[in-house]
Amino acid sequence: MKLSNPPLISHLGHGWCRGTLNLRQIRLSSNNSNFMYFDDKMLIGKKDDKSDICDVLVFVRRDIEEVVIPSFIDVIGPYAFSNSKLEEIVIPPKVTRICECAFYSCKNLKKVTISQNSSLETIEKNAFLKASISDIQIPSHDKQ
Repeated sequence: MKLSNPPLISHLGHGWCRGTLNLRQIRLSSNNSNFMYFDDKMLIGKKDDKSDICDVLVFVRRDIEEVVIPSFIDVIGPYAFSNSKLEEIVIPPKVTRICECAFYSCKNLKKVTISQNSSLETIEKNAFLKASISDIQIPSHDKQ
């Protein structure tokens, strides 16, 4: 299944990609400055519409088994990985928030690693609901 994104779309609503089990390709208009399709695997958007920086991971193709989250990502959006075939993930240091249902129903997801120098502040409700995680590595932080 393909999705085409018109040039004027600036926002995708909460849960827009929920249940998109067969979405494998997103075609963006070259005039759309709000989103970018990165590495032929993921849709990236902006936390702030006024910014030039794409820093939110919005969607990952559902057939992906391996992916590296780019180091410039701050937020993993709602349902971004839901129902994907992902087997393990490393959350990079710059990520501050993992949104609701980000990894919902990732039945192949066995291992989650949060970087030692993580900036992660929030894991929203049901972020890993119905995932099959057997190994999660969370760094300990000394807050003084």
